Amino acid sequence: MSARFHPQQSLIAVYPSLDRNGGIPFDDDVQIDDDQCPKCGADYTLNRHCTDIGCEDGYQNRHEEDPNLYDPEDWFVCDVCQGHGYHHWCSCCGWDLIEKRYIGLPIVRRAA
Repeated sequence: MSARFHPQQSLIAVYPSLDRNGGIPFDDDVQIDDDQCPKCGADYTLNRHCTDIGCEDGYQNRHEEDPNLYDPEDWFVCDVCQGHGYHHWCSCCGWDLIEKRYIGLPIVRRAA
């Protein structure tokens, strides 16, 4: 038996905007990118802008959260997208092209 990252079960939990037919986006937030996956060689990858509240191109202004602690000109790197402003992943194997790690949940396939 071998463990592998399955797009239908692993990426839906991380990126709920994907449908269940292999990771093809059904909304305008997720876009198909022509980049080839460096891990599995898939012909395309997917990306979308960071959806964390307050993220603007990878940075957040926390002045609105706590005006007494943060100044309006203080900007911090977004914790979700690590300052990139978008997410970029492979829907076939679950490889995150930004974080350089698998983001899906492994499932075990039985040998036929």
